Formats: sequence, C-alpha cells, structure tokens
Amino acid sequence: MGVSDLKLRMADVPGIHSLTMGLEAGRILLRWGNGYVATADAAASDHEIETAIRNAIQLAPVSSISDKPAAPVAPSPAPASNAQEGKPVNSPTVTSSGSFAAEVREMIEGHKADMDALMQASKEHMRAGMEKQLRAAKALGKMAGDVHSAGDEMLAMMGQYTNDL
Repeated sequence: MGVSDLKLRMADVPGIHSLTMGLEAGRILLRWGNGYVATADAAASDHEIETAIRNAIQLAPVSSISDKPAAPVAPSPAPASNAQEGKPVNSPTVTSSGSFAAEVREMIEGHKADMDALMQASKEHMRAGMEKQLRAAKALGKMAGDVHSAGDEMLAMMGQYTNDL
C-alpha cells in the first residue's frame, strides 16, 4: 500500500492528508499533521503501518473501523424565510479562496515530501543492491584466487611425483 492509499483508507485521521513516509535506519518513518510521528519495521505489513499510525494518535483500533468509507452526510435543509418578518433565507457558506489555496499548497507540499521520501527510499535500496554486488564480486575474486592456488598446489604435487620417478 502506498502513501496515497493510506491517506484514502485513513481519511478519519486528523492531518493524514500530509502523510509522508520514508526509510530511516532500517525503519519506516511516518509523519503527518502537526508533528505526529510513527515508525514501523521496514518489512511491516500495511496493517502494521496503519496500526502504528492509529496508535500514535490514540485512535480506536483498526479492527473497529469499517473498511468502507463513511456515507456522506446530507446537509440539513435551510429554514425557509418568513417574508412578513423580513428574515433572509440562510445562504450556504462558501469556502474562502484563501483557505482553498492553503489546502492546495499543503497538498502540493505533501506530494513533494512523498516523492522525496520515495526517491530517498529508492536510492537507499539501490545503494544496498550495489553493495551486495560488490560483496559478490569480492567473493568471486577470492574464489578465483583459491582455484588458482589449488592449481599451483596440483602442479607442485605433480612435479614432486615426477621427480620421484
């Protein structure tokens, strides 16, 4: 499960829209909201990651939360105006463009952080793979040296045998 999937699945968690995930010191480091942090083992399952996040903010256990998104709540109807008293009909509230822009900026920053975390994790994974290749190449070199030495020993033994004849 990726960061986007976690954000969708855990929409009930405050600040989860800013979730970032990275790999540090062999552990998955999760950050979101105003300073929330959780960690999980690098090989943690999706469930274990979700549990770590929920435990970090002390929400209800994952098992008590439905897999299905909550049904949207219909707005209550606005009261009708009373024309003879001159009371206006309630108008719907409009989100200010400033708060919308702030949310979009926050989403973009969250996305950048997600991408940075994924790129960092990928670099660490590649670095580990390259180190593994170097270890294998060094082992191959040692094995080649051992085979060469064994050949020298065989020649020395054959020379000794022929000298004895």
